[in-house]
Amino acid sequence: KLGVEPNAVTFGTLINGLCIKGKIHQAVRLFDQMVETGCKPNVITYTSIVHGLCKVGNTNAAIKLLKVMDDRGVEPNKVTYSAIIDSLCKDKLITDAFNLFSEMKNKGILPDCATYNSLIQGACNLGQWKEATRLRSEMVTMNIIPDVFTFKILLDAICEEGLVSDLSQMDGANKVFDLMISKGLLPDVISYNILINGYCKCRRIDEAMRFFNEMSQIGLIPNTVTYTTMIGGLYLGGRDVAAKELFKEMLHLNNLDVVTYSTMLDGLCNHRNLDEALVLFQAMKDDELVSIIVCYNVLIEGVCKSGRIEDAREMFSALLVKGLHPTVVTYTIM
Repeated sequence: KLGVEPNAVTFGTLINGLCIKGKIHQAVRLFDQMVETGCKPNVITYTSIVHGLCKVGNTNAAIKLLKVMDDRGVEPNKVTYSAIIDSLCKDKLITDAFNLFSEMKNKGILPDCATYNSLIQGACNLGQWKEATRLRSEMVTMNIIPDVFTFKILLDAICEEGLVSDLSQMDGANKVFDLMISKGLLPDVISYNILINGYCKCRRIDEAMRFFNEMSQIGLIPNTVTYTTMIGGLYLGGRDVAAKELFKEMLHLNNLDVVTYSTMLDGLCNHRNLDEALVLFQAMKDDELVSIIVCYNVLIEGVCKSGRIEDAREMFSALLVKGLHPTVVTYTIM
């Protein structure tokens, strides 16, 4: 309006702002307009568009833009490559991600911790545990210091359901955890939750409880997930008295959720404490906490297993009255 033509800096600033706000289509249109007016985008502007395209899942367009950069003599940087590598990993195209990673290194562009984290996460998501640990070792060789997120990815992968059946895997998780601390990285609540969950799954309850107690000793406050995981683990290990005590502790802290209650209901029912489960369920109804079908499913199954079929039918009718919709699990139980 003032008769002043926008320059590369103006275009770049506007494009970056649009990308940050998720308005990638408008950003691309402005980018095309920029090129048409004779302004040459720099690597920062290209990277803004690449990152924006990856953010909305349009990885192919980001890769094409990388080729355009090459054709126009604009050298991408590690941020440009890392954005596309991360997007490819999220799309489970790990081979393509590694190919781009090799191209990046061949051009003399050094990856950083974020680049490796994307690849490690991608490998773990596909169950390629050996590849993930190789990448972590490669980071150390290249003097790239892993961050807390790197270790969280590895911990989470080890503690997945499919790996904890092998008890040695949890020892591996413990080593990763110790290594994280030795690198001066302080574990947070999520790190502890991952480890506690893994130990509970493989019924190594003493180790899980040790880490649970350790949290308070180093000034971390266990959250609802921590308590709920530990309660489920205690019931799994046949320690129903300890589970009830921990639940009472949670009641005083007032940080329960529906998952906590369903975990308690399941534990009580499995340990034939059906009357206690019914009392707890009633308390949940009084507090208007029964809002999802899973709580009914847990209790209906417990009642059925105890042979109280009429009670189960009454509960089934009650959930219909409340406007809850039975699931396949509900009908299977009935």
